[in-house]
Amino acid sequence: MVGTRARERGPVRADRGAGVAGAAAGHAPLPHPADPRKKCFFQLAGQTGRRSFQHAMRTMKRLSPTKHFLAATLFAAMEILNAQAAATELPAPQKTGGKPLMETLAARATRRDYNPDAPALTQAQLSNLLWAAYGINRDDGRRTAPSALNRQDITLYVLLKTGTYTYDATRHALIPVEIAGKNIGDIRAISGRQSFAGNAQLSLVYVSDFSRLGKPDADPEAREMAAISAGAIAQNAALFCASEGLLTGVRMSIDKEKLGAALGLKKSQWISLAQSVGTKDTQ
Repeated sequence: MVGTRARERGPVRADRGAGVAGAAAGHAPLPHPADPRKKCFFQLAGQTGRRSFQHAMRTMKRLSPTKHFLAATLFAAMEILNAQAAATELPAPQKTGGKPLMETLAARATRRDYNPDAPALTQAQLSNLLWAAYGINRDDGRRTAPSALNRQDITLYVLLKTGTYTYDATRHALIPVEIAGKNIGDIRAISGRQSFAGNAQLSLVYVSDFSRLGKPDADPEAREMAAISAGAIAQNAALFCASEGLLTGVRMSIDKEKLGAALGLKKSQWISLAQSVGTKDTQ
């Protein structure tokens, strides 16, 4: 009996090894649902659509190494597809026009008098603002604002009445910030200690990831580099607002622990600045 079982299992193990090697090389087809050894692969595919990613990860821990590999590959692909499907593509930014530079500098000012009932930014204004602040302006992927060693450690969090997003400069799109599969919603009110933070139509939150700088999170030099990068981005945004006739103001008075928890930030991520952007009563 033992010998029979061993002979029966031998080909199965060989098939599994070949499947893993083929999948890793990118040549093996997806397993057929009729194959009982791969049944959980398709069960988990449905599971990720109905349940949380965390639940699926707990399920993965109970799988064999081969099934774990297949499930991990599936989850990674589904996460990418879900993010792409949920992204809000912005219109192409307008890279010409605007006020002359010297007039824009003369008009730049910090404002705090935001009217919560003023109209929202148009999609074109939002697109142009984000590109001016930290968009890609060269074929090699470099940005409109500098960063230390071009590490591009800053992520722009975009806080709107309709929800909270990050700006994906490569795709020029907004990616929803989700917890348990749902957008965390409107958290503008906690993006600053002053009451006006919740009145502005938009808040930008500048978050540096020290791991991109190759520095520990407590490293003073890393914080200096991140702060300089954030300042350059904020000034780009301020100059666009001056050119466009929008209201804006940068602030450091933030409950970083509370806001960081709401955004689901990692230990290596640090909030350096926030910036309100508002429209006038009429546009």
